[in-house]
Amino acid sequence: MNIAIETTAAIRPDARSPTAARRPLHLDLRAAADLLGCVLTGQSLASALPQLAKTGHWSAAERGAAQALSFEVLRGLGRAQALLAALHPRRIKPPELEQLLLVAIALLSAPRSPQADSPRGGQGNSGAAHRFLESAPSSPQTDVARGGQENAGAAPRILDSVLGNPQEDSLGAPPLYPDHTLINQAVQACALRPKTRHARGLVNALLRRLQTERENLLQAVMQGDPARYNHPDWWVQRMRAAYPQDWANLLDLAAQRPAMTLRVNARWGDRGAYLALLRAQGMDAAAPATPGLEQALILHRPVPVQDLPLFDAGAVSVQDASAQFAAGLLDARDGMRVLDACAAPGGKTAHILERADCEVLALDHDATRAERIGATLARLRLPQAQVVAANAAQTASWWDGRAFDRILLDAPCSASGIVRRHPDIRWLRQDADIPALAVQQAALLEALWPLLAPGGQLLYATCSVFPEEGSEQAAAFLRRHDDALAWAAPGQILPSRSPERDGFYYALFAKRTEH
Repeated sequence: MNIAIETTAAIRPDARSPTAARRPLHLDLRAAADLLGCVLTGQSLASALPQLAKTGHWSAAERGAAQALSFEVLRGLGRAQALLAALHPRRIKPPELEQLLLVAIALLSAPRSPQADSPRGGQGNSGAAHRFLESAPSSPQTDVARGGQENAGAAPRILDSVLGNPQEDSLGAPPLYPDHTLINQAVQACALRPKTRHARGLVNALLRRLQTERENLLQAVMQGDPARYNHPDWWVQRMRAAYPQDWANLLDLAAQRPAMTLRVNARWGDRGAYLALLRAQGMDAAAPATPGLEQALILHRPVPVQDLPLFDAGAVSVQDASAQFAAGLLDARDGMRVLDACAAPGGKTAHILERADCEVLALDHDATRAERIGATLARLRLPQAQVVAANAAQTASWWDGRAFDRILLDAPCSASGIVRRHPDIRWLRQDADIPALAVQQAALLEALWPLLAPGGQLLYATCSVFPEEGSEQAAAFLRRHDDALAWAAPGQILPSRSPERDGFYYALFAKRTEH
């Protein structure tokens, strides 16, 4: 699936200058509401953001502010929906008004910062201040498929408004906006559209009621799972069934912002040398000791990819730690023929070629995204793979009859393991998607298994935490194929902060040499 990643927009060079022209916050609130409306009608941020940016003539900074707000709102959307229902039981119309209210309510009800009760933030609810502009998108080409942060970056930024610089703490934390600022700017945002202009009084009344009754309202609505965990009820129930001991912690983890994980290009040099480059530029990074992550580095404060040393020279890529296990598990060696069946944007293809000189066929059903594979390999100064835009399950349209020694099937999935990075996923998916995806995954396994040479290995991977797409899928495959052997693989990797990684599933199958 095409997924937007939380990344960093370019900030106008003079954005921090006291005399700089500053964009009013109410414009960004309206833009975030428009993005939210797209998600609520089934469109991903990856698709909606460039479309709205183009039609609205947004600058990079404006695009960044809109996505930063959208990510924060989507992380608290379940809570905002419950609060809006409590404040106004009748359905709000038109949708543009409802979306704006959800944005404002999500921000007003977000967990308060420690400074909210300090002299800077004021006392009590009336002085509460909220951190929410933490990261924003980089360039339009930054996009991630099926689990990783491949070829993209993330970074905190301070975004100024016409009201002056938001409050910042001494550690350069994201800005703080007090309640009265958010309410005032939400009311002003109403005036931007003829359909919502009449509702300024209603918006002001509802938001001020939330401001004064916040604690009681939150206590009431947080009894419901969608509000408490900010996931649809069906998602909560699936997680509860799959992980009865840890489901709540896993759902809470989805509200946290992830660190930025890098993969040092082994053909460029070792990660120790690159770690030294990062530290020389004042970037706080660490090298995980986890086996299988020998080229990984964790950047605790994310930065735009263009700020990474030697990024354009191909020294490093951005890829989640869990996704980095794939190349080592596949263990492709010099001279082998390798299929990367769902390859775009090319992060795992690149990792395979960083480790060995292989003959790689990289497939993706989307021709536009398939073009990015070649660009990824070119930036990393790697040998070019054969890139084909085709449906991997329809082998007659692309296979030349020669068997593969290794097959990587990073299958289309729910992306339920990467919701920290992509908070729109939980609101885009439907419960019925999971069994439908499982059918698609099984079809891909059935289509590709005959293409594997005896003694070869097929690595099945998803960025999902739902068993139907992981352990149950692997077990069903083994029941269908007595010529398949299950080899050691991580199985289900759950999202975690220490070590920093997303949710993934891996199963490794070897084909018997005699059957």
